[in-house]
Amino acid sequence: TSVAWGPKGELASGSRDKTVKVWDLSTGTAKSSLTGHTNRDRSVAWGPKGELASGSYDDTVKVWDPDKGVKKSSLSGHMGTVASVAWGPNGE
Repeated sequence: TSVAWGPKGELASGSRDKTVKVWDLSTGTAKSSLTGHTNRDRSVAWGPKGELASGSYDDTVKVWDPDKGVKKSSLSGHMGTVASVAWGPNGE
């Protein structure tokens, strides 16, 4: 499980329920629930343009458009858990 603050002040969380949620802190409700991992989420990180990356025990990294609530890409090839994700200063 992991939490990360977004560039617009939003909060993202990855969970054992295999979802990444983006939260509206003023209401305490999820603005979006991003599904696609087949095992629990281990790490989340916001990109500089508002995109969101998540790493999971399903050995993948997923990149999301949280505003639209859709997966932009899925990166596979690891032979084990993706324990941490991060963006570079240029959004890479």
